Formats: sequence, structure tokens, C-alpha cells
Amino acid sequence: MRIICNACGSNANINKTNRMTNEMADIYVTCSNSECGHRFVSKLHYSHTLNESRLQMSDKLKTVLSLLDNNGIEELKGYITEREHQMRIDNANRKSLVNRH
Repeated sequence: MRIICNACGSNANINKTNRMTNEMADIYVTCSNSECGHRFVSKLHYSHTLNESRLQMSDKLKTVLSLLDNNGIEELKGYITEREHQMRIDNANRKSLVNRH
């Protein structure tokens, strides 16, 4: 992560991190410009998710699967079979396009 000194615009270095929660920390920073010497504290915090953690998705999937009855399991198996078939078709189409060029 690149930190910029707000006093002179030079790069700054993180000296210490004081984690308050999993989503927020104070970072103690020193400007790399020896003529400036500015030292400051910035807050670093979680904003939002771009891609959900695969670990969390796995836990959610296990929860959903545990709620399925036999009909739901059979329906899921059918969906998986259809999806595997579609993936094979998509892969064959991609290989075909690559071989044309």
C-alpha cells in the first residue's frame, strides 16, 4: 500500500499498526522526505467486498446443503450434471476459437 505525506506529497512509510478490530486500524506513518519529517496517524478501515471469500461461500453452501431433502438433492445433482455438460461445450468452443487463430 502506498501512503503519501499530506504535508509535502512524498512517499511515507508505515512504522506501526494498531489494529482495533478486524476491519479498522490506526497506522502510524513517517514521511520519507528527511526535509519534511512529518509524522502522522491515518485510519485504515474496511469499506466493502468485491468478491466474497471462498471460505464464507463454502460455509454457506454447507448450510444450504444440510437443509435439502432427497428431492432437493436429486434436483441439485441434475443441475450439476447440466452445468458440467455446458462447461464441456464452452471449453470445446474456446479451443475451437483458439485453433482458428
